[in-house]
Amino acid sequence: MMMEIYFDEEKCKEYNYDINERYQIIDKFFEDNHVKKIDEGVYLGTKEDFVTFSKANINLPRTKWFRQIIDKMYWRVEGLSPLYREDCMQSYYNSMRKCGLLNEDTM
Repeated sequence: MMMEIYFDEEKCKEYNYDINERYQIIDKFFEDNHVKKIDEGVYLGTKEDFVTFSKANINLPRTKWFRQIIDKMYWRVEGLSPLYREDCMQSYYNSMRKCGLLNEDTM
């Protein structure tokens, strides 16, 4: 399984975030959970890391700074086509809409 997280450099500047510091926060989360970083914003795990990837998928979009600067966030699970990646942010916003919780604070 693999997760890809890409921050928007212009949004980081707009909101006054250091993009490298933000990647370090994400790196530390995955490192603390023994998931290997294979490139900037790209993390590779096994099926045993499902809980870690689930926590990232659920909790990161709930963080305001993350929503402000995220460009793309994908999750790919073993056994699926390499071309198939779940767009985590699209799933987050769809879920929030269905629950009636999508407002300016959740964007």
